[in-house]
Amino acid sequence: MSTRKAAKAVVVSKPKKQTKPATARAKLDAAGTEAICDMLTQGDSFRVIAAAYGVSVSRLFEWIELDPERSQACARARVEAAQAYDDKALETLEKADKETISVAREVAAHYRWRAKAANPKRYGDRTTVQGDSESPVEHRVRISFVDGKP
Repeated sequence: MSTRKAAKAVVVSKPKKQTKPATARAKLDAAGTEAICDMLTQGDSFRVIAAAYGVSVSRLFEWIELDPERSQACARARVEAAQAYDDKALETLEKADKETISVAREVAAHYRWRAKAANPKRYGDRTTVQGDSESPVEHRVRISFVDGKP
């Protein structure tokens, strides 16, 4: 009889390489500026967009601000979103019935407020007369003299 013990073979596998989760910037870069702007134009909030791509709202804002062209594109998309808010207001009122009309009016008022905030030139209340580079205010005074008297 042999007093030797049989050695057990131990199989050592290589540790699996853990992949890092994609960073917020990588996720948003993969989505692209156009996709983000499309969502903004449709009236989606920054919260909804951030959730759709699995990033925080603050990271979404940072990503937008990193590139001046992207920032301008998103600003234009927000202005264009005013039309979507106005459309949502109308749809909300059209879908309402006798029992839900008061809630629908409040929701529609909120959508109209968002439209006004997004594009005040088109949807805002103009309460003052002011000029800007596109349409300056002009004052014309005409003085006529009759029979040589002022």
